[in-house]
Amino acid sequence: MKLQEMQYNFLNYVKINLAKGTYCCYKNHLDYTIRYFNDNNIFDSEEINLDILSNFINYQKNRCVKNSTINKRLKPLKLMYRFNNILDNEIFLQKKLKEDKKTFPVLSKNEMEKLNNYLLSNKLAFRNVLLIRLLIDTGVRLNEVLNIKVKNINFDTSSIYLDITKTKESRYVYFTKNTLTLLTRYILENNLTKNDKLFDLTSSGVLSLFYRIKKTLNFIEFHPHMLRHGLATNLNKKGMSVFEIQLIMGHTNVATTQRYIHLDQDDIYNKYCQLMN
Repeated sequence: MKLQEMQYNFLNYVKINLAKGTYCCYKNHLDYTIRYFNDNNIFDSEEINLDILSNFINYQKNRCVKNSTINKRLKPLKLMYRFNNILDNEIFLQKKLKEDKKTFPVLSKNEMEKLNNYLLSNKLAFRNVLLIRLLIDTGVRLNEVLNIKVKNINFDTSSIYLDITKTKESRYVYFTKNTLTLLTRYILENNLTKNDKLFDLTSSGVLSLFYRIKKTLNFIEFHPHMLRHGLATNLNKKGMSVFEIQLIMGHTNVATTQRYIHLDQDDIYNKYCQLMN
């Protein structure tokens, strides 16, 4: 079967049945992979074997591509073969490459203070301030926050019911009293009804906002997922168990939650002194 036909069949299924972020991720990686094969005159599924895959892997390594990225490109390729019921190919013999232990970036205490001061400075549109406050409080993913409707919000319990999530499993997240005040004001000022989405924004629009803030505050790195990591870290520091944090984050695997949690040496030292003294 032609690789492009296989890709078309597989991505049609992913687009309908999986999250938008998953579709974009698989599409980008498959576009890269199949472009490489086509550039090397490989167009059919039967032409790919372990030798071809080794060449593909070495091609990327010579360009300093990390093993984790290469694995991300091999995964949808295998899924594409499996979906098209081509199960006897040598690609399934290719093992996952060894990856460096991964941790996720998080804002430092200094950077978090700068961000909070910026949010209080009235230099951002009120909508954008609320968006960032919600991301800080709830730790939701970007696609999840953009799908929140007014009817999902419980103002009595300061909670949000997420019915559109990456894992397809609904869950509750929570926000602070200060954010409750912002939410109430925002909904009233914009005359939003219960079926309205909270934010009329696109993912690219939000990423553009974070890029502008990054430049303004001279951050080395700043994107919505960093606020998600920050919430997990703060909750853990304040005594919430990793299993409770897992429920709020919506992780299917607690090992992922553990990688979200960042503890610096001061935190560890203070905890040690508290327990041992």
